[in-house]
Amino acid sequence: MLMKRGVIEQRWSDGGESDSLAPRSSRREFFSCRRCAVECLVLAMLVSWAAVMCYLVADKYTECAASSGGRGFSYVNIRAWAGGLYWTAGRDGEVGVVHGRPHNSTWRMEEHEGGWFCLRHVSDLKLVEAIPSGGADSYSLRLRRYGCDSDAQRFKFQGKVLVFRLC
Repeated sequence: MLMKRGVIEQRWSDGGESDSLAPRSSRREFFSCRRCAVECLVLAMLVSWAAVMCYLVADKYTECAASSGGRGFSYVNIRAWAGGLYWTAGRDGEVGVVHGRPHNSTWRMEEHEGGWFCLRHVSDLKLVEAIPSGGADSYSLRLRRYGCDSDAQRFKFQGKVLVFRLC
């Protein structure tokens, strides 16, 4: 078997002629509008998925934290579900809400039978009581007495709502 040696020649066109041996660019452009749009869409989907997961976990954790408490008493800061408003007590004993957490917003939950509890304001040790205020179904919250012996002082969580018990 005989093998011949030869020379390989490569021809390049100088732009004027159409030559079938001209090199082609097989590499795509690094930046394209379609690729950018697809990557932005994937990123948006990942961010929205993460936001939904954070909301679901936070929602579940808040419900568990609000309904738990088997230690007899615990210290809490009561915050409104929306708006970042915290419960606080004024100098006249009226319970209200303020933006941001004030220095006197800590409450002690003292548990009683059936999941009911009293809320004691830590700074002056008085209990919160629901007092009728004018209308048929309107009440205001005030700090009144030291002993938890009235139904108007008993509260309970029902889901994410704090309800009070009246006789």
